[in-house]
Amino acid sequence: MKEPSVQRNGNFLLVPYRPRRRVLMLGLLFCVVAGVGGLGYWYGMSRAVLDDDYVRALVRRDRANESQIAALRSQLVDAELARAVDQQATESLRETIATLRREIAELRDEAGLYRNMLDPGNAGQGLRIADFELSATRDAGRYRYHVLLTRVDPVGEVARGRVAIDVSGISASGRQSRPIALALDELAELEEYPIPFRFRYFQGVAGVLELPSDFEPEAVRVRLLASEGRSEVLRKEFAWSLDQR
Repeated sequence: MKEPSVQRNGNFLLVPYRPRRRVLMLGLLFCVVAGVGGLGYWYGMSRAVLDDDYVRALVRRDRANESQIAALRSQLVDAELARAVDQQATESLRETIATLRREIAELRDEAGLYRNMLDPGNAGQGLRIADFELSATRDAGRYRYHVLLTRVDPVGEVARGRVAIDVSGISASGRQSRPIALALDELAELEEYPIPFRFRYFQGVAGVLELPSDFEPEAVRVRLLASEGRSEVLRKEFAWSLDQR
């Protein structure tokens, strides 16, 4: 059957009525729209799934990085602490070694001194003023003194007597300066003076003396006196010199 043609009649356009074709076109349009919508929805969902997986992966990586950074920070703190402890231990060890070396040197010196003093072949026999030492204290004008007395005697008899110590120097009191000698009992608090001694081989006499502010010391004179009376047995003079050890 031949379809009627389109006719024009004045201002109107006559179109043949085809209801089946219209329904077919609407159905086809609906299918296209549905297909495009479904494709868009599927693509959107797939992208959403991909984005969620990517975000989760980034979160996991961030957490792993934070854990690694925390571990590295802890290792750094431990390393810095260990280095500080090592430095302190090294410095303390160096100071200890230096102190021990000084003490060993002092002990060797003292041992050599005593060995020489007690060896009859080196200095002969008899009573001796072996050594005199001075060292400063924390208080200005106050000094520690130490006198070492020895005796070399094959029989080993006991030596008895008294020690007198005088400090000679210049006194600047007033407008004039004059040389004077000050006895130890004028410079220190002593229970008895001259100081008694009694020993077989050696003995040390030590204490603290205080000089007047207007006195400039120059020398120290040590005298050994007999146990009875004040007759002088031995005398030795030392320059005023502070021990720097």
